[in-house]
Amino acid sequence: MSSGALTHQLRLSGWALLATLGTCLALGPLFEDRRYLVHAGGLLLLAILTGATLRALNANRLLVFVAQVAVAAEIAVLAYTESLLPTPTAVAEIRDGYVRFAENAQMYTAPMPTDASTTMSLALIIVAIGLVVDLIGVTYRRVPLLGLVFLLVYMVPVAQLAGDVSVFSFVPGATAFVFLLAADERERLTHWGRQIAMSGQVWTQAYSAVDDSGLRQSRYRIGFGAVALASLLPFVVPSIDPQILFDGGSGGQLDGNDGGLDVENPVLDMRRNLSSQTDEVLLRIQTDDPEPGYLRLAALDRFTGDEWSVGSRTTANAVDTGGALPGAPGRVASVLNVGRDYEVQVTDALRSDWLPVVYSPSRVEVDGDWLVDETHFDIRGDDGQDDSSGLRYSFRSTVADPTQDQLQFAPDPPSSVAQFTTLPSGFSPEIRELTEQVTGNATNGFSKALALQQYFRDPANFEYDLAQADDGENGEEAIEDFLLNTQVGYCEQFASAMAVMARVEGIPSRVAIGFLRPSESPDGWQEFRGEDMHAWPELYFEGVGWVRFEPTPASQGAAAPNFDAGRADDPSATPTESLDPNDTQTTRVQQDPFQPNRDDDPAAGGDADAGVWGVLRIILVGFVLLGALAVLPRTLRESRRRRRWSSATTPAGAAEAAWSELRDSMVDLRLPWDDRDTARHLGRSLRVRIDERRRAPVLTGPTTEQAVQALNTLVVAVEQSRYARTPTAVPGLQEAQRTVVEAITDTQPLSVRRRGIWLPRSVLRRPGTDRSHSRARGQVAGEAVLLLRD
Repeated sequence: MSSGALTHQLRLSGWALLATLGTCLALGPLFEDRRYLVHAGGLLLLAILTGATLRALNANRLLVFVAQVAVAAEIAVLAYTESLLPTPTAVAEIRDGYVRFAENAQMYTAPMPTDASTTMSLALIIVAIGLVVDLIGVTYRRVPLLGLVFLLVYMVPVAQLAGDVSVFSFVPGATAFVFLLAADERERLTHWGRQIAMSGQVWTQAYSAVDDSGLRQSRYRIGFGAVALASLLPFVVPSIDPQILFDGGSGGQLDGNDGGLDVENPVLDMRRNLSSQTDEVLLRIQTDDPEPGYLRLAALDRFTGDEWSVGSRTTANAVDTGGALPGAPGRVASVLNVGRDYEVQVTDALRSDWLPVVYSPSRVEVDGDWLVDETHFDIRGDDGQDDSSGLRYSFRSTVADPTQDQLQFAPDPPSSVAQFTTLPSGFSPEIRELTEQVTGNATNGFSKALALQQYFRDPANFEYDLAQADDGENGEEAIEDFLLNTQVGYCEQFASAMAVMARVEGIPSRVAIGFLRPSESPDGWQEFRGEDMHAWPELYFEGVGWVRFEPTPASQGAAAPNFDAGRADDPSATPTESLDPNDTQTTRVQQDPFQPNRDDDPAAGGDADAGVWGVLRIILVGFVLLGALAVLPRTLRESRRRRRWSSATTPAGAAEAAWSELRDSMVDLRLPWDDRDTARHLGRSLRVRIDERRRAPVLTGPTTEQAVQALNTLVVAVEQSRYARTPTAVPGLQEAQRTVVEAITDTQPLSVRRRGIWLPRSVLRRPGTDRSHSRARGQVAGEAVLLLRD
């Protein structure tokens, strides 16, 4: 093993390691910490050093990969189990940890909390990615193909975070990948021969030394330039989504922070309809829901201190209504879902670019261009679609029906919903103090939410008066005046105040705008009028997702959700109402709050399929398929070569094996070969190609004389095997065949050589006639005076 070979292998392996870790760094926002990268780096370092050493020793490629897997597996056993060897017990420990990781991935949204099992599983997944990268890029030298591998990894955070991924998470992996490409091409270029030095005297260098200073400078310029261009390009390419909310003066404006659509507050139409008490029919519905209501137009998720408003909406964080809709954020499979179907007719009186639906829709069938926001599940028009008047559509809603235990024992909300707990700096200390008084005896988020709801619904504390709708204020000062002074308001003020107080307690909250309850028409349809518009708060509980609360007093027909009975979407139930044990939609077995339970709605999407584990599983399958496709043709070719030589047990068999191997190598190089020609005639054709090497300025393989001698040996051996009474053994046939192939390969362009290795045509082509060779036969026959021997 030469030091130069080892240095080269270490260089390529090092860049492959950095490219893997740099790319997997983009997975960081999916998890609460990144310790798994340190673990994966240690495991991969030892495995990759093993591979580099074996490759420098010219070990078999399959042996290299098997050794790397064995080293990584042994280190994983030592690091994550109490065993010294990969015994069944150790394998079971790792498997159990992986199962716990998969269960957590199904339960939590990003960023997922990390424990020992999550760190171990992620580290092993990255080790698997790194070994595939090393196999494809370093062992088999298919570095450009790794771009697809890294792209698959980048797809994971993009899919999970709905495109909200920092461009700088792309930079580390991209930089390392570019330099891995440069290192690979440097080695190929320097094998062409000795270059003239960029500076100094040529004769001061050893003859075997290769000056790569020019390559190194170009590598730096191109590498850093490409990464810088890719990083800066998103900032200069415009992204415009010219949507507005209502066409009656409530337009929208582009958000200068992230290029999304900053839509103005939709409460203006609600205030107008409520204050005027219009009985004009806006919507007509038919549904199998026995108690229809709470159709949402939009969610107000941003509180600036001046008002509640619709936050940024981007097309990157939305899906078309014509496709499959994801599961509701934060809702796990063990929470019972109740599916309801709705058919909606929008009258000409409602002109909006928002479609009213019940949270959360699992299917929407509507004409036109409409987008479902993956965070809030409200539906807005896209590509000029700004008028729902006269529209008819249908949807299926999947309503969560959690148990009280699932709400009481919900885990702390993840950082991914922290934006829904933000309040302006210097927020009113009076409101904070009042909130602490109201929730003082509550011990968890759900108990605090119930305390707030009961506080607002108590007639001794607040009075409902629709006249307050004329004020048109829902900012901090208006909420403080409502809570501490007037105690008189309407639905918007009740919802806004409860949402703000929930944020004071660290509970993610938002305000929903929509329609409360319909009235039945003579033709059997349910009708929503302008006076039915309503506002209510939605609070987030991990494992359940967004849950509706109702702080508006019951005197206005707004019934509070019945959590005590475990029927969150049955507003007609009372806290003392008991469940019918024969009711298949609501009966539950008493068990751990978040143990798997059946889903009443088989059409509903869930986090189990859209979670982190689902995408990671697809990525792992993609790695396997990608690696298999990359190496399959070459593996088949090498397998045929081994079988051919292993079966050559006689002198005639050895000669034919060498000749067949020579024939396949020429076909792989896309050179003409006619199996009807004699060995001597084919030998003369190959001799012409070998002579072309004399004109080459630099030779890296055998000399022309060595190649001609080897060709003579092959031709004589195959002629003897075919025509002699008793063929005699000719030594060195395999070496002679390799010498001829190397010499002729030396005359071919680099692209042809690569295709010959990775896309060998002989694997698919049967022996036969090459027409191009037939056309050239006259020329070769005219040169028959050339002897094989010099």
